[in-house]
This record gives sequence, structure tokens and C-alpha cells, in this order.
Amino acid sequence: MKFLLFSDSAETHFRVRKIVEPSVDSLVTTKDESLFLKIIHTSIFDLFLIDLDSKSFIKFA
Repeated sequence: MKFLLFSDSAETHFRVRKIVEPSVDSLVTTKDESLFLKIIHTSIFDLFLIDLDSKSFIKFA
């Protein structure tokens, strides 16, 4: 699977890395809300993850 994570937290990135199988899955992380919004309109990723505690999420919401 291809995961896209919207977060500015290194801890969240570390936790998500634990569930991603590197040999099969890929994970991309971004803090840039405009880039995130552009990417979610494509069908490149299978799953989108949003860190609700992220400082950037306040601007995103």
C-alpha cells in the first residue's frame, strides 16, 4: 500500500513507520497543507493519514 501522512510530528511519523512494511508499502510524509490537498485529489495513494494533533492541522481544518 501507499500511505500519505499529513503531520509535523516526528513521534507520529515514527509510530506510523511501525505499521508500514518497508518491503511492500511506501510512506510519504508532508507538513505542507497545500501539497497535501493537491495530492489527495490524485489516485496515487491508497490511504491518507492525518495527525489530528499536528500544529499544521489547525491551519488545514
